[in-house]
Amino acid sequence: DAFERAADLDELWAQLTTPWKKLEILPAPRGWHAPPEIWGRTPAVLTSARRVYDMVVADLPADALPTHREVIAQAEEVLLVCTPEPLSLHLARRKLEELRDYDATVRLVVNRIGSRYSWSQQETEELVGRRVDHVLCNDYAATRQACMDGAMVDEKKELGRQLQSLASAVMKVREPEEAPASPKAVRWLQGGKFSWLEQQVAVGS
Repeated sequence: DAFERAADLDELWAQLTTPWKKLEILPAPRGWHAPPEIWGRTPAVLTSARRVYDMVVADLPADALPTHREVIAQAEEVLLVCTPEPLSLHLARRKLEELRDYDATVRLVVNRIGSRYSWSQQETEELVGRRVDHVLCNDYAATRQACMDGAMVDEKKELGRQLQSLASAVMKVREPEEAPASPKAVRWLQGGKFSWLEQQVAVGS
């Protein structure tokens, strides 16, 4: 619907999105295959969202389609998420090289630190060739409970604190002095987490 109404989308976001707390979510369609000319409207949809919302978060799938490159080109910040296994880290290194062509701040987020057979943070940084900006520990119990409750991960848990730290770091990109009184955001869901470039190189997620 957003692609088809891209020309007059500014006034339609409230009708297309699903509200959740302070977020307005634009979910991805299930089993929808659009022709190339429809996907070509992605930049217009994103530009409209940026006019309407204080912050826009696009959660992209692993496939590097040309339309995704248009999204990344408009991004002020890119979060590249990987897991601490050799294959995922090699792919992360390749993605980081590709992202050098874009004028965006890139944060490397390593998910599931401490899982079985995972590499340490130091080994991860040596393989990828740069420092890790954020780590998220491997806590299936806290994640499963949050999914069952339809809520955020408990902030008393280590994973909850790490997610809160990551979210705060992202918000400071837009509001370095203070957060807006009533921030709104729209998110394009593919993998179900908070990021610009989500699940790009995660293995086993």
